Amino acid sequence: AVAVAVLGAGFANQTTVNAEERSTFTELPPEARYKAWKSENDELRENHRKILDKFNTEQNKSTRLEEQNK
Repeated sequence: AVAVAVLGAGFANQTTVNAEERSTFTELPPEARYKAWKSENDELRENHRKILDKFNTEQNKSTRLEEQNK
């Protein structure tokens, strides 16, 4: 029971921190929010591109191996 109470308290603290972080973000001027979202979007797009490149490389390897093993 004590472990559950401690665990619950940890979640309560985490929820409070998240709520505070969100309120400070919305208090930023619109231009600053735009720059933050754009930066995150650019980073996500770059990560997506890298993953697609890896996927295509592996798919090409698989296709070549399938052709060799016919």
